[in-house]
Amino acid sequence: MSEHWTQKRVEEFIVDEIEEGHQLEDKSSGALEKSDKTKQEMAKDVSSMANSAGGIIIYGIKEFDKEEKKHLPESLDPINRQKFS
Repeated sequence: MSEHWTQKRVEEFIVDEIEEGHQLEDKSSGALEKSDKTKQEMAKDVSSMANSAGGIIIYGIKEFDKEEKKHLPESLDPINRQKFS
């Protein structure tokens, strides 16, 4: 894929309120924690995308907590690069 991912492009997803769907998943930085629960969730998400039409998982985006905006990106949730490469 020749698309370039930049912070600006990710911020546009937030501003434009690009909703999650079958080929797009937003995950907060906490989704990278090394607990059994987060590892299982990550495996499930990747497997789901791989077994369908593919897609994109963006780590470092917090979704809204309110039910009516549940699948919309709210803000950047930076990943601690000291913890995760």
